[in-house]
Amino acid sequence: MMAKEHCNHHLGDFYSWMAGDFEVKQKELQQFLHEQNILPLSTMNAIDLGAGHGI
Repeated sequence: MMAKEHCNHHLGDFYSWMAGDFEVKQKELQQFLHEQNILPLSTMNAIDLGAGHGI
């Protein structure tokens, strides 16, 4: 099994079960960042300190 296939058919379901719906979590994070005024205004660059599966 190739890595992409493994992710699409196994890990994706696992992460969804573990963390919840990706689109919902993405919107929650965007709202949190906005409320905390964490915005990349000058460079439009950001650093992902969480890594992991994206949430």
